[in-house]
Amino acid sequence: MERAHDFLNSLWKYDEQIIFEKLEKFTEDFNLMWDTYPYKKLFIRVFDKPDAISDFIKISMDCEFEEVIEEEISMSLNHLEFMCSNVLKEPLLNKLFINILNTKIPIVF
Repeated sequence: MERAHDFLNSLWKYDEQIIFEKLEKFTEDFNLMWDTYPYKKLFIRVFDKPDAISDFIKISMDCEFEEVIEEEISMSLNHLEFMCSNVLKEPLLNKLFINILNTKIPIVF
């Protein structure tokens, strides 16, 4: 974990595009490493824009589970898409969105 921290800390010197590319590679390697543990799981995903979060959720979950996802996150997927599209413009949505990501989305995955 210390190596991971040092690597992430070193990224600040790069421009945004290079940072994102290096983060994508880091998360792939990190997730592969943690996937080898049979009783412990840790998964990291970095998104370049909030809209990608709702897309990821819908792609990751089968269409037949849409109702389950909506029940777990206490909102429709359309409402989630709206939040993702507006989260950077609306401070109140931003706070609510972070709370949903921290408390409800982990349940889905």
